[in-house]
Amino acid sequence: PPMEATLHWELVPRATDHTDTWYIDGSVFDGTREFTRRAGFGVVVANASGQLVGLGHGTPPGWVSDSAGAETWALYQALSFSPFPPRIVTDCLGLLETLQRGFQASVSAHKPHARLWRLIGTCLDGDFAAAAARTVWMPSHTSRWGSDPRTKSDASPVCLLD
Repeated sequence: PPMEATLHWELVPRATDHTDTWYIDGSVFDGTREFTRRAGFGVVVANASGQLVGLGHGTPPGWVSDSAGAETWALYQALSFSPFPPRIVTDCLGLLETLQRGFQASVSAHKPHARLWRLIGTCLDGDFAAAAARTVWMPSHTSRWGSDPRTKSDASPVCLLD
């Protein structure tokens, strides 16, 4: 794994506003062996009309070693790129729950991603509540043709754009 993080924008987002939605995802492949483990993340930004206005991907630093860490790194990238907490959609419920618990709970010594949450806390000036209010969890790895309707944590339906 690279020691330095990367972020490559295929389409650099313009100056974002509160109506843009940032979709983030992170994953680790071949995670059972340290020497084969690879982490990555993606960011997709859509405007209020559903048009693609940003598309990026990268790798977290080498000390990020699991999927939850890769997802947290994607959140950090989205927050560090925007001057205010953007609307974020994630398939990692743990991100939303950690934001809801607040800064102090996220950076305690026994938390495996405390280092990342401290970086996120800096981006948010410690105001996790503002970011939690603008972060939505959605189910993933499901078919859009499934028999039961899918809803996000804010009770809105998962739409085709999602």
